[in-house]
Amino acid sequence: IRKMSGGSPIDFALLFQALCNLRAHTGVSYEKLEWFGDKALKFLTAIYGVFTQPESDQGKLSIWNAHTVSNYNLVRCSKKIELPKFGTFNSFAFELWNPPMFCERDPTQSVFKNVKISLKLPADLVESTLGVLWLSNECSDRAVRHGQKYLRALKVYGKSKSSNSIDETGYAMRGTLQQLVADWNQGKFDAIGWTKPLFQDKISQIKESVKEDTQDAVCFDLCNPIVVASLIELVDKSYLQHAHHTFASYGVTFQRLEFLGDAILDLLVSLCLYYDDEEEEKQEQEQEDVKGAGMSVEGRLSILRAKIVGNDALGFNMAESGLDDEMFWEETQRAEIEKYKSSVDELRANTDIDDTQDWWYLQNEAVKPPKCMGDAFEVLLAIVFINANMRMSQNAEIEFSYDLKECLMFLCNFHEYAEKNW
Repeated sequence: IRKMSGGSPIDFALLFQALCNLRAHTGVSYEKLEWFGDKALKFLTAIYGVFTQPESDQGKLSIWNAHTVSNYNLVRCSKKIELPKFGTFNSFAFELWNPPMFCERDPTQSVFKNVKISLKLPADLVESTLGVLWLSNECSDRAVRHGQKYLRALKVYGKSKSSNSIDETGYAMRGTLQQLVADWNQGKFDAIGWTKPLFQDKISQIKESVKEDTQDAVCFDLCNPIVVASLIELVDKSYLQHAHHTFASYGVTFQRLEFLGDAILDLLVSLCLYYDDEEEEKQEQEQEDVKGAGMSVEGRLSILRAKIVGNDALGFNMAESGLDDEMFWEETQRAEIEKYKSSVDELRANTDIDDTQDWWYLQNEAVKPPKCMGDAFEVLLAIVFINANMRMSQNAEIEFSYDLKECLMFLCNFHEYAEKNW
């Protein structure tokens, strides 16, 4: 694994845990590592897909991603390096053990004949070992680089269809983004771009709101054409002020940004929950509750994660921040948003509801935000990632990095649950 990942450090205690199934009764289990590794895999494949397939829309990326992270594909990759041979899946059954030199017992009673493992288990090992790689690198920029090398060595992505395959320094999309920068500097987008006062006002307000709420930790670089083009896609998601195809040929669209932001959000939330010792203590106490009997820690974490990244939570936090006011919406969407905001205000005014508690705005199931608000939150998170990791060098080339600190800072300032708990 160290060789395949390009010399990544490996936490051996975590690696041992990553190879042990709960039914093996070794005292440790890979279930939690596999749960986190699944989200790390989703993030790495999203990064790879978005930046090596600039011509693919969200639908094609979703189909490609579903195949890439499927158990069928992961089992194939796992067996290719004989990873299942190192897994401990069951307790040793001495009464079934039948060495080949003893013939008096029926060979069909041998453990080698009767003990089978699920086809999903080899796939679990890919995810759990990927989780080890990520955590061994302390979730830094190195975690992404070593993780991508590991997945490429496993051939999780299959054979590259083009010569512009992913490497340590960048992606196939580098060329299209370089062209976007060149065309922007030559004035190709002056008619709809940064020179348009309507866009200037909206984008500047978003920049100031994010900068103020994150104590200057997140500040959009409005001299970077990639960032500005992404912000234009956000504020004019309904394409009322610019054409859908304006930036599509460069791989910059609202839908592609949403695809990337969804993966980033999933990873950050899962990472925080993995390290959230207080939440673990709560769950251990809940295990004594009859209602919680039979549900694993990973099951409860999955339920909470789904709540945090769900559209209800994202839409609420988008409305609370007021950032939705800086976007152009279709009339029907704006009417739905205003109706939702009024319903939230009514809930807040209800004396029976304590708005200091987590998820207070979910107490009335009829009050739900439009999906477009949750999508906008994910796009904004993707733009924070691009702003932090796609910078222009002195020779006007794009430099890629994979820092998630600004994304985490944004999440902890614009998501009520993250702000309270993390």
